[in-house]
Amino acid sequence: MQRKSIAVLLLTLIVLSTCIIAIAAEQQAELKVNRFIQIFPGFVVVQDNIEIKGQTANLTVYLTQEEYKSLYSLQTNPKYPIQWGAIKDNYLGFMIPINGFEGNITITKVYDHRIFNQTQTDVGIGIFAYLATDLPISILTAKVKFTFTPTNVQISSPKNATQKYENGIYYVYYNSTKLPPYNTTLLTLSFNPPKDLPWVTINSLTRNIVIDNLENVKIVDTFIIEYVGFNQTVTTWIPYILPDANIISVRDDFGDLSYTNNAVSLRYPLFSTVYANAYLNYTRAKIIVTSEIDINKLGSVNGNLQQISLSFNPLESNFYTIDNFTLIITIKYLVNAELYPIPDKLITLQDGKEYVYYLFNVYPNYNFNISIKATINPFISSLNLVNQILVVLLILLIFVFMYTIYSRRPALEKIVEIPEMPKFIKLVESLILDNEEIEQLELQLDKGLIKKHDYTARLNNLRREIDNKENELKKISNFLMAKYPETKSIISDINLAYSKLVKAQNALKETRNSYRMKKIQPEMYKRMVEVHSKTLRESKAKIDSLLNQLKGKYLRK
Repeated sequence: MQRKSIAVLLLTLIVLSTCIIAIAAEQQAELKVNRFIQIFPGFVVVQDNIEIKGQTANLTVYLTQEEYKSLYSLQTNPKYPIQWGAIKDNYLGFMIPINGFEGNITITKVYDHRIFNQTQTDVGIGIFAYLATDLPISILTAKVKFTFTPTNVQISSPKNATQKYENGIYYVYYNSTKLPPYNTTLLTLSFNPPKDLPWVTINSLTRNIVIDNLENVKIVDTFIIEYVGFNQTVTTWIPYILPDANIISVRDDFGDLSYTNNAVSLRYPLFSTVYANAYLNYTRAKIIVTSEIDINKLGSVNGNLQQISLSFNPLESNFYTIDNFTLIITIKYLVNAELYPIPDKLITLQDGKEYVYYLFNVYPNYNFNISIKATINPFISSLNLVNQILVVLLILLIFVFMYTIYSRRPALEKIVEIPEMPKFIKLVESLILDNEEIEQLELQLDKGLIKKHDYTARLNNLRREIDNKENELKKISNFLMAKYPETKSIISDINLAYSKLVKAQNALKETRNSYRMKKIQPEMYKRMVEVHSKTLRESKAKIDSLLNQLKGKYLRK
């Protein structure tokens, strides 16, 4: 019995000593921080380069209410899992389990347009001057860089800091004296942005890179852009294309758009989300940019080995935030293609394959390198001059034959322009985009990529916009069918297909909610999702087909 008591006592002493050592280790941990703040049109990037001295199990970081609400992306290097749920004095935060790591770690936080506030005279932001954490820190410097040229820049920093402006960067030098844990002193900035600066973000970008020859690579970029600035409207926009690429054409769903010095003139002005509150105030637009780039800019073509080897970043020099980025690598007439990283999806075509990647919440300097290796199809490389001439002659014969056939057909029906038709088409396409965004919000919520209150706020705004647009769609539909009876059949079919789309989307949401609440089994859930998703796809395809008919009949190219 006495031995047992001694053993228990020794075990207790060991546990207590271990806890004391762990607590002492955490208390000894200190941080040295260099902060780099980059201000872009419509978003802010804050990068904290941290040197950790001493051991601690976790690094906890707190955010202001404005920082938390506008947080767009959060990354660490080296990569660690992010654990949310830290709360202190009404401030919310996250915890990084570093498990005793000593060395350097970088925390990159990206804030969207909601971090900015506007007064009658300027635009400003307010963030913690120091890294608000439970550990003592000393800040060496804070650098503030604007990616545009503002005026009347004012920086309010703590009393123990000095400021300097040099080579386009504002430096704030802090006293290196150790600061107590959890210091919530604010660093505030105010400035006047250029009046002609469009604060545009990219809601979605589908970039299709087509490799079908050994000279030039074709790139088709489909943008959905959104204006989030403080001016009421924007009429031009600079699309993001790859460096060294040359623009071939720019268009929207209604036809070609003009562009000068890579700035595109929008068909309709975009209203800022700050001001848009009626169905006519469009905050988003769809832009399709086609460009091409020399294949040697992306890698190399080895004629002797009959191979291509490409390595590039499809997001190189990006200067926007991109909510949803879809990359499609289309490879034709090449064989044995190998891509790294492994694509999220593979689609087989008649003459090649499509390799698809999906990314979310992309921001500038996002590193996403693609490596492609493929073998040149022997048919292409073996064509000598005589064979090439024969192929060209064959194509010419086919062209002459087709021209003869089509030249005998009756003249095409004359296009009858209806002034109100572009407005109707724009409303339908805008509603489709709104419903697609709701679907994306649902998926992001399921995957934990969006906070619940952000999801609810955006969903409520979308619902209001959709209600306004649906009311206007009903009015203009009745007007068109009454004034132009020949449009009645197509417009009725479009409205019917749209109703089916909305019902399918609502049914899909109810199915997901039921599955979350464990009201249906996994097998039943999968079958129901397949049924509703199929209805969604069919409805969208039906609407696209009908809209194309309207454009062909009543819109001049």
